Amino acid sequence: MSRDICMIITAAGLSLRNPGKLLMDIEGVSVISRVVSLFVNLPIDVILVTGNDEDRIIDHIDSNNLKKIQIVPNTHFHTGLSSSIKCGVAESKSEYKYFGFCNGDKPFIQADIVTKLVKTLKDDRPDILVPVYENTPGHPVFFKHKYKIDLINLKGDSGARQLIKKYQDSVSFKKVNDEGIIIDMDSYLNKNN
Repeated sequence: MSRDICMIITAAGLSLRNPGKLLMDIEGVSVISRVVSLFVNLPIDVILVTGNDEDRIIDHIDSNNLKKIQIVPNTHFHTGLSSSIKCGVAESKSEYKYFGFCNGDKPFIQADIVTKLVKTLKDDRPDILVPVYENTPGHPVFFKHKYKIDLINLKGDSGARQLIKKYQDSVSFKKVNDEGIIIDMDSYLNKNN
């Protein structure tokens, strides 16, 4: 099994719109546990970036999965999403061919879609890969190792979107049939309340 990809799951934020959303239960499993489970069962390494509510988040992850991931604390989580991306990338091994990113509040992404995205990375070797559902970009997104410095230099709360815009000519958009790539817990809770 080749570990050419490092998936960085960001789970450090304050969740101001819906506090505790990563710990919410969906069919008997917490949101964050579902996201971690999605990636640990694929041939990729996983880094979970924690910050706010770190102990409770770790407590909600299956103990077998905890053994398979690297946990990176982000002490600057209050400065925005980019700080979590920077922490994850900075703590990763340097030999990865790709960095992947997924927010910890995206529990509805289907495993077969991620498997197809990973296959696209290996077969086509795009610089940046973004899945799209009905013209809306979603997660996870992937960046070649050559963007490592750009990722470490991110600022603010918009995450890697600023790099997708900056390097738009290098982005490959992959159409997928999975609404889960665009549904986060905020939109899910708004729709179901």
